[in-house]
Amino acid sequence: MDTKKEAQILKILAMYLEAFPQNRMEPSGLVIYAKALNKYSPETVKQAMDKLIMTSKFFPSVAEIIENIQSLASFAEGTAVLSEAEAWESAMRTIRDHGIYNQKPWEFENKNIEKAARMFGLMELAMLEMDDVNIARAQFTRFYRSVIDRDKDARQNHLVLSGQGIGMIGNIKLVKGQ
Repeated sequence: MDTKKEAQILKILAMYLEAFPQNRMEPSGLVIYAKALNKYSPETVKQAMDKLIMTSKFFPSVAEIIENIQSLASFAEGTAVLSEAEAWESAMRTIRDHGIYNQKPWEFENKNIEKAARMFGLMELAMLEMDDVNIARAQFTRFYRSVIDRDKDARQNHLVLSGQGIGMIGNIKLVKGQ
C-alpha cells in the first residue's frame, strides 16, 4: 500500500469533511476511507468530491465516492452507461436496421444492450405488435437494469478479490481454496 498516497487522500477528504458541518464523522474515521480509495489517484478522488459537494447534502460514503469516480471516468472516456430509455431506443434501432431475415450477426451499441436483448429474445423484439410495445419496453428495461447491476457487482467483486478492497484477502487463489 502506498502510505504517501493514502495521506494525500486523507488530507483531501478532511478538507471536504469541513464542508459538511452536520456530519458526525471524526477526521480519524477518514483513515478507512483513504485505505478504501487508495486504488485511485488523489486527483481523481478530489474530482469526485468536487462533484459530490455539488450534489450531496451529507458527507458521501466510500461507495458514493467510487460511483462518482467511475461515472467521471466513463464520461471522460465516452463510455457512460446508457439509461434504460436510451438502451431501449438503441435496441429497437438495431433490430429495425438489422431486420428479421438478415443473416449477418446482430451488432448492438454495447454488450449490455445485447445481453438484455438476447435475454428478451431477438425475434420476439423484432416481431413485437404495437399493442405489446409498452409491456415489452418495461420487460426489456428490467433485463437491462439487471445486466448493469450484475456488471457493477462483478467489477466490485474483482476489486475485492484482487486485494484492492480494504481489509480483504488479496489473493484470489486463497479465496478459491487453492
